[in-house]
Amino acid sequence: MNDTSINLIINHSLNNLIHREIGCFTDELISAERYYVLIDDSFKSSFNQLINYIEAQELNVSNASDLKMTVSNKDVLIIVTAINDNGSIKEAARSFKERGARVIAITKGWSTQYDDYIHERVGVSIHNEGDLSDNEVTEAFEMVLESIQRSVLDRLDGLTNVL
Repeated sequence: MNDTSINLIINHSLNNLIHREIGCFTDELISAERYYVLIDDSFKSSFNQLINYIEAQELNVSNASDLKMTVSNKDVLIIVTAINDNGSIKEAARSFKERGARVIAITKGWSTQYDDYIHERVGVSIHNEGDLSDNEVTEAFEMVLESIQRSVLDRLDGLTNVL
């Protein structure tokens, strides 16, 4: 796949994102006091700037103590994943929501098995996904994540500069 094709895929994917979704996602971050993140290892580098900017605590779903900490309605769990049927993520989302925390997500696609526990989601639809290899889909999702990260950081920086 050449750069032009990749850019076309990214542009189509980003066009599928509704501007409001990124705004709502950012609003959730603005209203929170503490941040927790569950992110696929393969996407950490694509989202690391935001994680560091908000000083989010990275959680490990296989570590039970990570899911039993005290959380409140001023906390937000951020899920970033391309895997939409992960039971561990579902349990983490359920646990955080039931204890009053907000749960927001960036997912590949629009439907997950933990939809009932998500307050806000940016669902990324990869244009012509069926025609792409798994590596190409992953690469496109990573690039969309980087773009979402830039948009959210720009919004957060803009608010910081105004205040």
